[in-house]
Amino acid sequence: MSVMVAHKSFITAGIAHKYTYDARFADRKYRETLKDSRRGINLSEKEAREKDSIITPLIAKGQSPYQILVNHPELQMSVRTMYSYIDQGIFTSKNIDLKRKVTFKPRKCHKTQISNREIFHGRSYEDFLKLGLNAFSRDGYRSFL
Repeated sequence: MSVMVAHKSFITAGIAHKYTYDARFADRKYRETLKDSRRGINLSEKEAREKDSIITPLIAKGQSPYQILVNHPELQMSVRTMYSYIDQGIFTSKNIDLKRKVTFKPRKCHKTQISNREIFHGRSYEDFLKLGLNAFSRDGYRSFL
């Protein structure tokens, strides 16, 4: 992603604007935007209080975050953002106030990396060819070597 705002020069009112592209400047602006978008929450304290005054009473009445956002589009946030703000403690309502969130189990973390590499000894393609199989079936199709 590049930014085309670098250096402007105006010669006269009759001639079009001249732009020069500075890649370092554009890269700096891009990286600065990335850092700002990942840092903290995207609300001021005043906005958080205003949104909290709408959200917390409705959650106390038993409404779901989805229901609240459908009925109040002025909140301008996604359901996932509301759940994460409640989870981080930005709003005064807590996870225990949400009817369904407390019933969900946390997802299990699956290890994708195999730590014991000894199970792969003797399982190379050359070892497969040594078996002497001239045909094998996979998904109903028969292939010949």
